Amino acid sequence: MSKDKPTPWDEGAKARIMSNTAKNPNSPSAKSGLSRKAQSGADKNVHQQGGGKRR
Repeated sequence: MSKDKPTPWDEGAKARIMSNTAKNPNSPSAKSGLSRKAQSGADKNVHQQGGGKRR
C-alpha cells in the first residue's frame, strides 16, 4: 500500500476496529485510541460524501 494515497476510513473499517478494540481493550490498537480515530474519520467521510441519516 502506498503512503501517498491512504485509504479513507469507512463504516466497515470503523465497525471492525471498534469491535476488535472492545473485545481486547489491552491491545495496542485499543490503547492508542484507534477506535476514536476510526469513528471520527468515518463520520467525516460520510458527511463529506453526503451520506448519513438526516432528520
